[in-house]
Amino acid sequence: MIFLFTDIVGSMRHWAADPDRMRAALEQHDASLRAAFEAHAGEVFSIGGDGFGVAFPDADNAVAAARQVVAAIEAHDWPGGEPIEVRIGMHAGTAQQRNNNWFGQSVNIAARVCDAAHGGQVLLTEDTVALFDPNGTGVGLFDLGYFELRGVGHKLGLSQIGNAEFPPPRAIDPTRDTLPEPAHVLVGRNDEVGEIRSLIDSHRLVTLSGVGGMGKTRLAVEIAHRMAPSFADGVYFADLRAADSEDSMYGQIAAAIRLELLAGDLAEQAVEQVADARALLVLDNCEHLLAETGRFASAVLQRGGPGRLLATTRERLGVPGEQQYRLHPLSAGATGVDDCAQLFVDRALSIDPGFEVDDDAALAELLVRLEGLPLAIELAAARTSILSVSEILDRIDDRLTLLSPRRAPQDRTLRAMLEWSWQLLGDDEREMLAAASVFDGSFDAELLGATVRTDPIDTLDLLESLVDKSLISIHGRIGSRTRYRMLESVRAYAHEQLLESGRFDDARRAMAGALLARVDTGAEPFVGAARDHNGVLGEDAANLLAAHTHAIDLGEDDTAMRLATHGAAVLLDVGRPHDAVSILRTSVDRNLGSPELRARCQIGLGLAAMQSDDFATAHDAIVDLTDSTDPFIVAGANGLLAVPALFDRSDDVDRLVTSSLEASKRSPTAGVLPQVIDGFRHFARLDHAGAAAAMAPSLQHTAGPQAMLQVMLNCGWSAASIMAGDLDGAEAILDQQPGTSVWDTSAMLRGLLLARRGEFAAAEAQLREVSEHALLGRQRRAANDALVGWAGLRAAMGDHDRAASVLLDALLPRNVHTLAVAAQLALEIGELDAFLTRSAEVRAAEGDGRTEATEALRAELNR
Repeated sequence: MIFLFTDIVGSMRHWAADPDRMRAALEQHDASLRAAFEAHAGEVFSIGGDGFGVAFPDADNAVAAARQVVAAIEAHDWPGGEPIEVRIGMHAGTAQQRNNNWFGQSVNIAARVCDAAHGGQVLLTEDTVALFDPNGTGVGLFDLGYFELRGVGHKLGLSQIGNAEFPPPRAIDPTRDTLPEPAHVLVGRNDEVGEIRSLIDSHRLVTLSGVGGMGKTRLAVEIAHRMAPSFADGVYFADLRAADSEDSMYGQIAAAIRLELLAGDLAEQAVEQVADARALLVLDNCEHLLAETGRFASAVLQRGGPGRLLATTRERLGVPGEQQYRLHPLSAGATGVDDCAQLFVDRALSIDPGFEVDDDAALAELLVRLEGLPLAIELAAARTSILSVSEILDRIDDRLTLLSPRRAPQDRTLRAMLEWSWQLLGDDEREMLAAASVFDGSFDAELLGATVRTDPIDTLDLLESLVDKSLISIHGRIGSRTRYRMLESVRAYAHEQLLESGRFDDARRAMAGALLARVDTGAEPFVGAARDHNGVLGEDAANLLAAHTHAIDLGEDDTAMRLATHGAAVLLDVGRPHDAVSILRTSVDRNLGSPELRARCQIGLGLAAMQSDDFATAHDAIVDLTDSTDPFIVAGANGLLAVPALFDRSDDVDRLVTSSLEASKRSPTAGVLPQVIDGFRHFARLDHAGAAAAMAPSLQHTAGPQAMLQVMLNCGWSAASIMAGDLDGAEAILDQQPGTSVWDTSAMLRGLLLARRGEFAAAEAQLREVSEHALLGRQRRAANDALVGWAGLRAAMGDHDRAASVLLDALLPRNVHTLAVAAQLALEIGELDAFLTRSAEVRAAEGDGRTEATEALRAELNR
């Protein structure tokens, strides 16, 4: 294959001078180039910046396409008058194709050849020339000699198409700079390169910060190479890792800038030469000499002059005039995944040119687990010499061992990078970072402080320091709380240190206590949840499960059971029923805690299992609780047993509902539970007017800890009012419903209300919004409820056949009031028996059709 790359010369200057003109010019440029490539069998596989990467089947086509591009560019009347110049480079060789992209050293060399060309020039390697037949083409090739290009590792023979005069190719000049030559071409980071170059243009000191292994050094070297033509006095590189004092730091700087030392002060002369030169100096690995490098950088800035500094460090230097750029992992978006995959494959091919990915799904999962950390990706790719991608994935839990091979350079393993960062921390910072490793998910400052047992001010100071050092990162803000997280690699190393410190059990105990304090609101679990915490506690699902495991391991059964019951109530309220089942089932199976706590745990398991479509587990969890002496337990058990039988015409329905209702009235903690159970009784008979009347006093309870039941009650009341014909009353209820819980169906009910009023366009718009939200969040509960809303709209429009089809697709709505609405709609269109039969089949299948609802909803949305 022949690989050809193009690039617009001086594109940044064009964009800065006139973006509108450049935008129009780029459209014309792209059209001309694509036409040339298509005319000569070229396959565009890469678009980066303002250039193309193209693969050709043979050299003749590649040369013909290049000539057409040059002719078209030269002949074009460019907007604004100033011409656009394009450089082209090509190389012949083998490579690997994956996902419509090409990987391998041959591709990288072609890109470097393009970088070496000047505007209007076409360069070919001798490997390309050997495959080109100039006979009869009239193409003149001129041998330019051998040149060493950046990142190639050996000299290349280059030729030029045509006899135009150009300066020598932009090759390495070893007398001009002291930059190291990268072993590989930089993959990804195109946006970062552009942004940092712009910062260097406008600031004399730019600090590139990030955790070890993020690729700071590689990116800084790449930027320095690309900016070299802009610095008349050169670009220089000082590796400060080995420096252990201010004197040795200045020694490294002096060697890097080739300082000819005169009599006098070394520091003063280094500052003077760097500040006064039209040069860029890269200060690499400054984190262990922050004060020293800070003083040097400050002196350079204070002297003035054209000199520029680019520093790489775990944290900022902290001097006036510094511009920090925090480097993050390779993006987790679609293009980022491609960058991660390209980096992995490129490094694997450098070890074995015949490497092929054995499992695309395994590679995708591996890249997610590696979290976009370039060093981790490269080290994992190195293991392909002895392991398949799937085998690497199987071993990724032990990443510190897997990604620290003995044959790797001592300072280029994952463990070495993390040890370097750890050694630079103070004792308090180490203690906090180690304690933070007990969290399985993100966390906030309050939880972290309670786990480390520091006061709030100290917690914030230490947390800020660890964020500055890139060992902890800001995950996002939920409500008024900032959430933090650790890269899994950092967490694994910190966890090792926690185990070695002997404080592991103390940290686990403190973390479990902090989570318990957050979820235990003092209210009866499963009657309600603390909705004002939902935004935070939804993020804490993984931490709740971890805290429960910690409590069990520590033998603290009471804490484990309270975490299970109150934590599961939260998990249910934030739409995590499977996690709720997991934490409750573990507690029930281990028979932990007091009988009272175990009974509440069984009630929770029944509720959670029912929400997960596992009716058999739900029944087994609660069936032996109906004879309890605790009226709350009796009310909950009988109420839950009644739910799957509500529309099965079972003889047990009235008995179960009556028992639940009577018991709930004797329970001082039942709250609005009696109203819910009474509403169930009427819903079972499709007596919507009776259900509305039973639930009517509910709005007086809108505040308080029993929010989960309250939301269900308000939605049930509005649903009953809609189906009973009290549309104005239903609207008043919906106007007061906050709509912040997964139990809340008010948005769907508003669409149903509009449909019953005959406002079909408004109803469709409302249901479309509800449906898109359900599909975006992959919420089966919301998808089922939305389908019932669509069935109501179709029925109101008179399309009974479509309404019946949608109702059967709705499977089994998880909210009792939505199920009652669905049954009423089925009755109105003459399909009640079919709907009840279908509902029973779904329950018997225990959720085998759980993906069908979202597929049906997507089909309805696209009609």
